Amino acid sequence: MDACSVAICDRPRRTKGLCSAHYARRLQGIALSDDVPIYTPIPPKRCVTCGKMFKIAKRPESKACSWKCRNLALRQPIEGRFWRRVLKTDDCWLWLQAGKPPPRYGLVKVNGKFQGAHRVAWELTNGPIPDGLFVLHRCDNPPCVRPAHLFLGTNAENLRDATRKGRKPRGYHGRFA
Repeated sequence: MDACSVAICDRPRRTKGLCSAHYARRLQGIALSDDVPIYTPIPPKRCVTCGKMFKIAKRPESKACSWKCRNLALRQPIEGRFWRRVLKTDDCWLWLQAGKPPPRYGLVKVNGKFQGAHRVAWELTNGPIPDGLFVLHRCDNPPCVRPAHLFLGTNAENLRDATRKGRKPRGYHGRFA
């Protein structure tokens, strides 16, 4: 079979003396040039994570051979990721990725699992949370992660605190206030 009539192309001739790629370009109104190839080969690159050689045509700017390696390369320590997402105001330090109105407790992914942002803030500043204890808010603002506004308590203390501050009805199922 004869080759395409474009000088640098060695693909088989299909229509009007052109290969299918050059014919498609001609139909689109793109000028055919003898010095510009249809396909520019992509040189292989070395993955920044695993060191394997790879070629990706769709994402030539990629530095990793797979999504797994890309995620490993982008993974940063929780300290750097966490405090960048906090808006520090005069009173509360707000977790910026908390749910929209009404504001909810924020979540952050640590070691592949989601944890409450207020719990992560406590652990970053004060160390691990003992078993059986909760991280409670003095300010009653769920997206607040300011360490000064957080304290440890049991579930019973959390319920007493909520009742005392009027966030929980008193009595049997809230019938006797």
